[in-house]
Amino acid sequence: MKLSEYFFIATLALLPFGFTINPASGVDLNIIRIIIPLLFLVWLGESLFSKKIYIDTRPRFLFLMLFLMIVLFSFFWAPEKQRALRKILFIFSIIPVYLVSFDLFKKNLSKELVLKIILITSLIQSIIGIFQFLLQFVIGIDPSLKIWRLFSSFFLGETFSETVHQYSSWLVNLNGATTLRAFGTFPDPHLFSLFISLSLPISWYFFQKTKKRVYLFLRAIQLFAILSSFSRSSYLAVALLLIGFLLTKLINVVKNKTFNYAHLLAILVLLTIVITPNPLSQRFNSSFNPMEGSNQGRIEMWEKSLEIIQLHPWKGAGIGNFSYFIKPSSSLREPIYAHNLFLDFGAETGLFSLILLLLIFLSPLLTFLINKKSNTTVLQIPVILFFVVFFIFSLFETPFYSISIFPLFLIFLAIPYEKK
Repeated sequence: MKLSEYFFIATLALLPFGFTINPASGVDLNIIRIIIPLLFLVWLGESLFSKKIYIDTRPRFLFLMLFLMIVLFSFFWAPEKQRALRKILFIFSIIPVYLVSFDLFKKNLSKELVLKIILITSLIQSIIGIFQFLLQFVIGIDPSLKIWRLFSSFFLGETFSETVHQYSSWLVNLNGATTLRAFGTFPDPHLFSLFISLSLPISWYFFQKTKKRVYLFLRAIQLFAILSSFSRSSYLAVALLLIGFLLTKLINVVKNKTFNYAHLLAILVLLTIVITPNPLSQRFNSSFNPMEGSNQGRIEMWEKSLEIIQLHPWKGAGIGNFSYFIKPSSSLREPIYAHNLFLDFGAETGLFSLILLLLIFLSPLLTFLINKKSNTTVLQIPVILFFVVFFIFSLFETPFYSISIFPLFLIFLAIPYEKK
């Protein structure tokens, strides 16, 4: 393996565990923000020396470049330049990972190795999250919170961790009881559960390939971690994945006239969790209650974002300026956003960027469907399911601004479909 490949693998392994340094007062710099530019320089140097660089010519790369151009140009009409610059610097500091990923995959970097690393980091995060959730029942919520607040400054940085504590989503009310949610080393349970949910198709892939039951055990740990996060966005994404999986199995039962008691048990467990009164079903069913507090907040932000799109349909309010439009007096770190990735970019950068973003999400699926008969591999299934989960979650959150999630999105987007 070349140095750039080792560097890439190390970066991938650090994504959910990247610690933060504070080079100056009020400045948080996650180590991933430093590693990715270094990775790019190492890769560029090696590629220029060998005189061989693969550049993606697929439509998805064109959509991505056009999308980034609109994001960049929106800086010029953004009323608050500092807010715009912060988001632009974040996005463009991560984008090089796409170029590196595509080239290394074309040069035969093992896709399965990449998936295994993601699965391992997901398992570690799941164990941390489950431990967080269970610890409160041993030592209590307040002592648990003190412990995790100390750790959070290491992973999130001093300034950002203070913001997270001020607008904390670590606690949830279940039937009148306050409960600490699983969030791992992430700033909130939503991003934690998204990271675990994105890796669920990977454990399925390795089980399908090897038939080793250890992957079923890993999937059970992942599911328990997701349930412990009480993130309704992930609940919905995972529920749709399970329903799709079970429907596929039922269709096979009808076609092949074979029956599997494990599938029947899975259906009964799923129905029991959803129908019977329990904290999980209460949390899941509250997703469809428009009068619930956080749901009302999301709906309000969706309405605000649509108002901005109506006022500025072509240019938007300027990247990073959604919060300024809603509340001009808001601080840079105040968490005011659209709670929808597509509406967020539509409001800030206009309808063209919204359409391009949708095309970016759809391109892997369209490429898969077009080449399904002639150029398909089992490996493509977890890649497609990755984008399905990401899309569903993005309807309720804006995961592009996560230092752990956005690079992962670009890596999966860059994966070539050619058989190797």
